[in-house]
Amino acid sequence: TDYRPAVDASGQSAVFERTPFPNSNGANTTLYLATPIGSPNPPAKPFLEVPANPAATYPYSQTRPDWSWANHQVVFSGAPTEQDTIEAHIATANGRTVTLVPKTLAHIYPTWTSDGTQLVIYNNSNGAAPVKPVTSLIMPDGNVVVANLNGTDTANPPANMFGGFAAPKPGTATQIAFAGQPALANWGLPPGQPPPATATYNQDNNYVFINSPKAGGGWQSSPLESAASMTTFDPAFQGRAPYWSPDGKFIVFESSRNGGYALFLARVGATTPPVQVTDSTYWAQHAKFFPSGTKLVFTA
Repeated sequence: TDYRPAVDASGQSAVFERTPFPNSNGANTTLYLATPIGSPNPPAKPFLEVPANPAATYPYSQTRPDWSWANHQVVFSGAPTEQDTIEAHIATANGRTVTLVPKTLAHIYPTWTSDGTQLVIYNNSNGAAPVKPVTSLIMPDGNVVVANLNGTDTANPPANMFGGFAAPKPGTATQIAFAGQPALANWGLPPGQPPPATATYNQDNNYVFINSPKAGGGWQSSPLESAASMTTFDPAFQGRAPYWSPDGKFIVFESSRNGGYALFLARVGATTPPVQVTDSTYWAQHAKFFPSGTKLVFTA
């Protein structure tokens, strides 16, 4: 099974994660490269070259790649085995050199800023605050630039935001679209069901949010679709894994609102609803734009 693809700056190569199926021997998920993807049946081969004497920490398990069109490097989540806690790693475009991003234990879904100098990352570590997960902005050396880009929602009183699957807007590092939900204990529960003592994150009960600076400092987040309820989860607005178009005018995301997962395209700031662009029976997920802005690569 192949999942979570990303294309290079030329639009001719795609990196993605592959899991053997059926995976009866528990083999690792690893990154593969397909090129040239304009051909009828592009060959796919393992992306990373394992060194002759790999360190004990070498990331044999490899998932969630993102390819920078600016620095031509691939960032991904990796761990020695599928059972180990993942960290972020950076690989050169030829797959020959892999470097650990320090201080990223339990940080997943790394995404490059458009200038290729920083990483937006899902922070599920014990240090995430005030709730976890949150979205952090970090340097490739692991140093934190902004600890929490999600902040609070726009309700009164405001609630802290859970944030995941984040992508930065092209041309910026701190404005993000992300899959999130207010940290409300009753969020996503059927009417009348007693809420738990604390709120928990459920990726199936997300909306797509966009953050903005808050007066006095920090960040606040609003749903991409302004009609979405902020007091109780409405499946009609469910969405996750957003990604910006290169011109910053559109966001593609996945949603199960019409049955199986499908891709939807939204014009940012528009009052018209997003347009469904794949059939729900395809179970399409994890779309990213090509550099041209006219095509998508995705899993189905």
